[in-house]
Amino acid sequence: MSIEELLANESFIRYCKKSNSEDIAYWQRFLEENPAYKPVADKAFELYHDIHHSMDDLSRQENILLQKISAVNAARPVKTVSYHRIGFWLKWSVAACILVAMGYYFYPASSKSVKQITYSAANGERKTLQLPDGTLIILNGGSTLSIDEAFNKTSRNVSLLGEAYFEVKPNKELPFIVYTAYMDVRALGTSFNIKAYAGEKAAETVLIKGLVEVTLKDDNNKKLLLQPYQGVRVNAVPQNTTSQPAAIDAPAHDKAGVVQNIDLQREKEVDAIAWTQNRLIIDDHSLEEIASMLERWYGVNTEFVDQDIREYRYTGAFEKEELTTVLDFLIESKYFRYEIINGESRTLKLYRK
Repeated sequence: MSIEELLANESFIRYCKKSNSEDIAYWQRFLEENPAYKPVADKAFELYHDIHHSMDDLSRQENILLQKISAVNAARPVKTVSYHRIGFWLKWSVAACILVAMGYYFYPASSKSVKQITYSAANGERKTLQLPDGTLIILNGGSTLSIDEAFNKTSRNVSLLGEAYFEVKPNKELPFIVYTAYMDVRALGTSFNIKAYAGEKAAETVLIKGLVEVTLKDDNNKKLLLQPYQGVRVNAVPQNTTSQPAAIDAPAHDKAGVVQNIDLQREKEVDAIAWTQNRLIIDDHSLEEIASMLERWYGVNTEFVDQDIREYRYTGAFEKEELTTVLDFLIESKYFRYEIINGESRTLKLYRK
């Protein structure tokens, strides 16, 4: 969801205007449940009001102009200029004002727009990309990566929503930077995995080889240097908890939402990138988290008919297994019932009994 898409959404415009209680409640709830979209929504909200003020100024100018024309026509009857024609040109002035405002907002350093190139992997698929600089990227299901058309000329910046594995081509003159909603990762030449899906409870970066600098956006842009087999996990939806030691299954975090540092054993296979080898790793995950994994892994839509099973927890590892094989294995540990409905898209329904 981009700023342009939000400004074209009538419900979001009513939210900006505060003119409809249902739209206000909807967008407040949506942004609370999907904090990854809040920075974009805040910018769109700010831009709308900047444009709105400009339109108000033009509307006042239109009224003044029409009053002057009416006065002239009353004093000296001549062939009048159509009101609709005046309105037409003034509306074009408003449109021009909006375009100028949006252009200044999106591209303040340049008079020319920068074309974006976007790569996407739908749920149920993975894509391997090679960027113009030679960097290799594997996109996980439900992920999007964007680069500028001028990538590798003056910078090597990419934007990620979802999960991707990077093998960065070294270039000391142009550091490689990945921007996400929760953290930015800067590297010269290295291998690492970033997981930053919108709406999920945590985002993380795990370094496999080399050296990266991670900037934590919700922690006053705090910077961390990661060594190989280290990582950092950030709570995307901060909750109130008491202070406790950092742990994988019960993470502690500060007010900024930083969860923990991840320190992996070199001998241990790195689960963070197992997905690139078609291995699905479930490590004490809740059934709610597993449902999100299955959506991306198998391209299904999941629906909880009984809500209390969301917190059931499971552990297991699967390699190129069918969806039913994974579900049958989970049921043996803690029972629930499932139903797969085939149609235009497959739907997986989950029941308690």
